[in-house]
Amino acid sequence: SLLGPGDTATVRVTVEPYTLEGAFSKSVFVLTDAADAQPLRLTVTGESVPLFSVRPSKSVDAGRLPNGASWEGAFELAASGPAALGAPAVTSGCPAAVSVEAASGAGAERPRWRVPVKLSIPTNGIFRCRIVIPVLVPTNRPPLALEVAGRAGSELFAVPSVLALADSEETVVRTLRLRLSGSRGRTLAPAELRIHPETEGLGVRAETEPGGGLAVHITVSPGLSKRIEGGGPLRLTLAVPGAASVAVVLHPSGASDK
Repeated sequence: SLLGPGDTATVRVTVEPYTLEGAFSKSVFVLTDAADAQPLRLTVTGESVPLFSVRPSKSVDAGRLPNGASWEGAFELAASGPAALGAPAVTSGCPAAVSVEAASGAGAERPRWRVPVKLSIPTNGIFRCRIVIPVLVPTNRPPLALEVAGRAGSELFAVPSVLALADSEETVVRTLRLRLSGSRGRTLAPAELRIHPETEGLGVRAETEPGGGLAVHITVSPGLSKRIEGGGPLRLTLAVPGAASVAVVLHPSGASDK
């Protein structure tokens, strides 16, 4: 708005509920049409005290674990005021045991809880466990969301994972490199490699590289190139024994290898 000499204005800063935690700062710049005048900076600072603090954090990275291992840990919750929690809802890609226990010695004015978690880790892959705990008191509060995630065993990764193909009257060759993470000292053998689905017009030749990975040469016939150009990307799964597979996409021209 335009202000004349002697006019006043009110600047209101509104923050959406539950979007701040801890110290915060919000600046608003007021512009003027005076020549060479700098904008007037108005800053609101403060500290938002959340209803719940979570230790070690709301999201825990369990890292990479060996196959057959289990993961155990606990979240510690502390309320800044009177509060009550409900039973947890657990969504997990692996067997999970989760409970919410009131911490010993906690008072009613500042209750505390412990959330022990035990996960039975899958073989060769990514695992994720999400825990949602409803807040019963005070009412109309969003639930607490906690998460544990990590990886288990070995997995393949491909560089690039997207191969661009142009409609061609000749056979096209694209090369990618496969590496194995989480399995030191293992050398991939070309005979171990499997590719799914089996596709007419698609050929694969692999050779071992220094460091134990594979150079994979994928040949695409003119007919398959035309089908991909007209019908869209072809998704392939590359796999070796004892490791999680990796997806590779043959994409019509216009997509860059990545």
